[in-house]
Amino acid sequence: MKKKITGNFSILLLAGAILPLVLIWLVYANASASLNQFAFRPYTAEEQSDLQLTFKSRNFGAPGKYSLMELVDAERGYFAVKGVNAGDTWKVMEEEGNVLLATGISSPISQSGPYLFDRNGEGGSYVDLNAMKVVETAYKNLVIHGSGEYMTGKLSDMNLEKRYVIQTMDREILYQGDEKAVLTSDYGFAILNGKDSGRAMNLVTGEILYETESGWLLKDRQDGIWIAVQANEKSWEEDIMYLMDDSFQTMLDGRKFRRSLVIAGNYICGDLLQKEDDYTAAAFLRDGTCLLEDGSTMMYLDGDYFGYIGYTNRYELLAVNLQQLKGGE
Repeated sequence: MKKKITGNFSILLLAGAILPLVLIWLVYANASASLNQFAFRPYTAEEQSDLQLTFKSRNFGAPGKYSLMELVDAERGYFAVKGVNAGDTWKVMEEEGNVLLATGISSPISQSGPYLFDRNGEGGSYVDLNAMKVVETAYKNLVIHGSGEYMTGKLSDMNLEKRYVIQTMDREILYQGDEKAVLTSDYGFAILNGKDSGRAMNLVTGEILYETESGWLLKDRQDGIWIAVQANEKSWEEDIMYLMDDSFQTMLDGRKFRRSLVIAGNYICGDLLQKEDDYTAAAFLRDGTCLLEDGSTMMYLDGDYFGYIGYTNRYELLAVNLQQLKGGE
């Protein structure tokens, strides 16, 4: 009898220990299912399109109310809208049409991460969509990098020698000087252009990586390719450009482009300069392989790496699939 009681008691103790664990697991499983049902995920392009159509039908139904609309946060259903009257500024609205913030920006807007700013580079303030407020700065010509981590600007005091600034969005100053600061398309790099030469800067380390020869500035770094541009005080003249790899070695045997240049994946396209006033559409691979070079002009790429070439007759366009040409991928 003693053994039976002891055995039953042991079973009760074991059951008492397991039961809370089972209950915890059930609660966790239900919570997980609930969380997974509503877990954050990016909206698909179709869902964003549906969201925009719904918003537009609700809020653009009255003629003359709004002229422009931008979806600025798909997950929270935030839109930026602009009225039709002169002087109207952008407002941030919820999907239901409630106004959350008047931005004070009347020019076209750009978005970098959760930030909105004046696309024309004329403003000195920006909109923080997370805090839902307008942030004033001491700068003009404010630009925020596409990553949403860096900004550049020019201090408005004309008497300051070191007017150009690069800083993080947390207000850490990374550069302040008299060379014009430009954030490159590629993350983590900047360009410091003087009057007659340009320097490449690593924003993470602060190191100056390269300085151009006299007469050349730097324009951008795209997909690991640096674009050098001829220094030119005549704003109406078209840019003359050449390319350097990530080690600042000249690419494409030093060939130069004029007017247009597009870098996309393994392809480089643009108007190749032949002589002073003669240029032709051309397409290359990064390794220098020439895919196309003919007598037309204005070559550029779309998302599927088709090259569009505009002939002298502006109504005639030719589409060339670069992936089907020799060496294409």
